[in-house]
Amino acid sequence: MATHFRDRDGFEGRNHSPVIPTPKPASPSLPTFLTLRNRGIPVLGACPFCDEEEESTSHLLLFCPFTRANWHGTSLAVHTSDFMNCSIQQWLGRLLHIHKALQPESISYLQGIFTTLWTIWTHRNLVVHEGKNPNPLEVVLTTQSLVCRYKEAFSSCSTTSLRRSDQKGENKLPQNLWQLIIKVARARAKKLHRSGFAYEAMNLPGDVILQRTSSCTEKQPALTIQEAMLEAVIKARDLGYNFLLLLSDSRRSVLVSNRQCTPTWQERVLLASETLIHSDLVFHAVYVPAVVLSNVSSLAKLATEMPINHCMV
Repeated sequence: MATHFRDRDGFEGRNHSPVIPTPKPASPSLPTFLTLRNRGIPVLGACPFCDEEEESTSHLLLFCPFTRANWHGTSLAVHTSDFMNCSIQQWLGRLLHIHKALQPESISYLQGIFTTLWTIWTHRNLVVHEGKNPNPLEVVLTTQSLVCRYKEAFSSCSTTSLRRSDQKGENKLPQNLWQLIIKVARARAKKLHRSGFAYEAMNLPGDVILQRTSSCTEKQPALTIQEAMLEAVIKARDLGYNFLLLLSDSRRSVLVSNRQCTPTWQERVLLASETLIHSDLVFHAVYVPAVVLSNVSSLAKLATEMPINHCMV
């Protein structure tokens, strides 16, 4: 009896006879389906949205009637029927080539494109794995909400909101702005009365420049994050980086770091230290969801399980 799969769904039976895979031409199918077919396993791969055609990447993300309605309903108003003979890979390649200069309007447009693609794919997973009914209006509204949130996050990091502790008061900004993006996270082991923090600094190409994991005594979460931010900035400055973007899931720490709320006396001590060492730095803190910091949060959690102090440069 042949074995049939639908991505992560169950199977009907097993085939104990040896299967000799035969060479197949390049396929636009999803990678999971393509791997199963290459192993000689038949796949039931109908599109979960329309249930009419095979679920290929191009059909799922561009040409399915459900998807076409989503594209047309977004602020981009993309008519995917205009390039029916083009695959999703070719279409994205052309877009990236056209907007390779990365002007502000190009960045905004590409941001909308990839946000829409991500939302469609996420909705597809909910339909396949959780039995959700396809809802194009939900996809459109989710896409618009995410795009607005991204624009708000980037606008909060605009040059007008940057602070520079420069005695001359000059606002000198680099052409490419941020040199390092520093993720900071904290974890807590209540029973052990122990906290831990971790931070990771990456440059724009994505290379990890600095990473630190450390245990510490239990204290206020925002204060732990604030101390970790201060230490990360000092180490980044010592490595020759002067333009830093800090990411944290602690709203309090972000507000304090950006001088947007009244600090406690403990936070004022840290802010005073920042003023002394940041005379040659431009930095800004941004609140992000915890999922963005998942890898750093895992390191911080390890620091709560045992006393640890590890630094990698």
